[in-house]
Amino acid sequence: MVRDCFLMNEIAQERRKRRFENGSVMFLNREFSFKLDPETQYPLEYTELQRMQSKHLVEEYMLMANILVAEFIMKYCKDKTLLRAHNDIKAEKKEKLTEFFDQIGL
Repeated sequence: MVRDCFLMNEIAQERRKRRFENGSVMFLNREFSFKLDPETQYPLEYTELQRMQSKHLVEEYMLMANILVAEFIMKYCKDKTLLRAHNDIKAEKKEKLTEFFDQIGL
């Protein structure tokens, strides 16, 4: 199993390299974890998460799955597809989050 994981990682890293060589966009977003107030659910503090290579592996296979599903839908489903959209967060929560980001310099 360990050998398989290393092989999967090699494949993922090669796919990632080729994607960027072919013009794929790289988002250099930082990732954070928040400690929330138990009552209000507003953020009290945060920590920045480190990007591990394992996240790149998972990301690459998730992208591959999305691409394969999209290709299948385009080929076989075309006009029979429903798209899902995520609702925006409530304005009050968005405002509090913006205030928090302003306070910490993000």
